[in-house]
Amino acid sequence: MEKDSKIYVAGHNGMAGAAIFNQLKFRGYNNIVVSSHKELDLENQEAVFSFFQHEQPEYVFFAAGLVGGVGYKQSHPLDMLNKNLHMIMNVLDASYYYHVKKILNIGSILLYPERENGISENEIGKINLDGTDAPYTLAKLTGEKLCEYYKEQYGLQTVTLVPCNFFGENSPFGTDKAGVIPALIERFHMAKARKMEEVVVWGTGKACREFLYVQDLADACLFVMQLSGGGSVLNVGTGNEISIYDAAMVIKDVVGYTGHVVFDTSKPEGRKHMVLDSKRLYDLGWKNITSFEKAIYNTYQWYMENMT
Repeated sequence: MEKDSKIYVAGHNGMAGAAIFNQLKFRGYNNIVVSSHKELDLENQEAVFSFFQHEQPEYVFFAAGLVGGVGYKQSHPLDMLNKNLHMIMNVLDASYYYHVKKILNIGSILLYPERENGISENEIGKINLDGTDAPYTLAKLTGEKLCEYYKEQYGLQTVTLVPCNFFGENSPFGTDKAGVIPALIERFHMAKARKMEEVVVWGTGKACREFLYVQDLADACLFVMQLSGGGSVLNVGTGNEISIYDAAMVIKDVVGYTGHVVFDTSKPEGRKHMVLDSKRLYDLGWKNITSFEKAIYNTYQWYMENMT
């Protein structure tokens, strides 16, 4: 991938896509094409093919998708499956037809079963498709398999990067699509602003997650796009997990909230553990550089500047 290579970032208005776009610009890539959902509906096959025919991208970062928190997934199961599946199918079809050199697909940690220890790439797809996450998981698993099959049958260079839970600038604050970190940042901020005596956090606080700063994810995406090999699937994470309780305490301190934190054990909290084994990517030469505390601070500063 050269500085003047034609690069298409699908989903550039989303959290991961925006970080990838900004990293490309910062590093001097000068031929980037993007299109908003209003300008290009990735669910529309004809529109996608027309876009690829006109733009002729050489490299594609696929960061588009419909995402959401627990509440949104519960109320929109068909959308989570149908919309995500159509998007990746159309982009892969067009990438093959118009001779894209390489496509990087961003997967999901939900493609893996729950484990106490790090989850390797060999365990992808060994899951029970039940519960709230099932529709989204099924779409992402199908997308990963489509990438693999396009590579096997047609030689299209594809790689799926599977990140742990990530957050940062451009997180979907203020919506039911927000993940745990942006939701907690906003909740603590509002409690501070309104001088509330307590903040309620769903679950026991004992569930653990591996959290990655979105700028580190973008860095990994660019690193992997430059590789000539490395496998069809690569995990990307920090290698460390943190409990929701400890994450909430860090956010509380960064926001400057001085009230009480109450954990509502009647509410769902998802899997008990979610941490990846990213050794394969580490061995190729990549490692994250941003601490959890620094990432929370940067994200909160972005929220203050853009959402308040």
